Amino acid sequence: MKKSLLALAALTAFAGAASAQSSVTLFGVVDVSARYTEYGNVDQYQLATDGNASSRLGFRGVEDLGGGLKAGFWIEGAMSADTGTAQGQTWQRRSTVSLMGGFGEIRLGRDYTATFWNWTVFDPFGTNGVGASTNLGLEVAGLVPGGSYGTLVRANNIIGYFLPAMGGFYGQIQQSAGENTNGNKYTGARLGYAAGPFNVAGAWGTTEVTPNLDGDNWNIAGSFKTGFGMFSAFYGMIEVGSLEQTNWFLGYQLPIGAFTLKASWGEVERTGVPAGVLCPLNNAGVSGTCVAQGDADQLALGFTYDLSKRTALYGTYSAISQQRHPLPHAVDPERRLDLQQPGPGRLGLRVRRPPLVLIPGWAGLRLALARNHQAAFGRLFLLRGTTQVDIGAMDVDFGHEGCFLKWESISVAEAIVNFVP
Repeated sequence: MKKSLLALAALTAFAGAASAQSSVTLFGVVDVSARYTEYGNVDQYQLATDGNASSRLGFRGVEDLGGGLKAGFWIEGAMSADTGTAQGQTWQRRSTVSLMGGFGEIRLGRDYTATFWNWTVFDPFGTNGVGASTNLGLEVAGLVPGGSYGTLVRANNIIGYFLPAMGGFYGQIQQSAGENTNGNKYTGARLGYAAGPFNVAGAWGTTEVTPNLDGDNWNIAGSFKTGFGMFSAFYGMIEVGSLEQTNWFLGYQLPIGAFTLKASWGEVERTGVPAGVLCPLNNAGVSGTCVAQGDADQLALGFTYDLSKRTALYGTYSAISQQRHPLPHAVDPERRLDLQQPGPGRLGLRVRRPPLVLIPGWAGLRLALARNHQAAFGRLFLLRGTTQVDIGAMDVDFGHEGCFLKWESISVAEAIVNFVP
């Protein structure tokens, strides 16, 4: 006990001495919203968080070392304001130490990757809430379906360098140590130019997803301010082996007094995904915004109303439509059959897309099925004479809890509608 008390006293004395020469800031954001989500015939009411800004708590400090040098630190952690719980590691949003001067900044620790900055800087919704551009973005097709590798937003163990002010030019380079962890060894860079109403930037990065597979990520984005609002645009690509994901979005913001009106329109397209790869379901039986193969687009509209410099009200609406190799005359896009009954010896059937019906001139179905020791999988084809069209994927999982059969048509559109009043 005596040793503990002495250590605490020494730490307190050190902190007090440091505060006499430096500035330390406690900061945070609390963002809570009411949200309604509809997906097919599944809907949900929520008290959600991070609808306009990411809820967080952090500390940052700077000490003047003299001779134009400064040392700084920044530790910041996320929290779910609707439940009061912390997420992930304690300071997972940012945990860095820096040395700054006329040469720029050397920054070490966990931070945003260079290739993520353009997403959040040029998105009118700041990659937050139901209107975020990342609803269609930060998942890599063909890995764990709907999943990602660890450096799409942040990376651990970064050594980074930021350019000093150079007549409007800005930029950074980064290298992170993988430390024998797949998906964390990252190399990236970003270069931009901002002057007057213009701001444009490009970024590139590569990640060692596995020892034999790299993920390449690049994007370019820009904005232009006019007397009637600010326009922004983004285009980027993520490639993992033969798998490719392309994203673009257009954005607009218009300040009117205390109001700021926002709008964006964007699309994602994925190619090279192996047959039968499906998006995962969450506990509500909804696959979210995952796009296994094909394309999806999102329309988002919103506003913020500033009550003060620190407090705002906001509302956001978004609609996401997903399309996979459309065929004509598909009927009843909201039809859903769910007869899944998990358990030993039982068969579960889930049709997550509606079957094709009333397609003039087409007749007959053919199923191509294969099997290994733990699963069967195949494709379903629609026949007309000697012509066949691939309309779905089937997989049967022989797990320890029983046998599950899933069939997913890839022929019609689906939609997700989110609303934050």
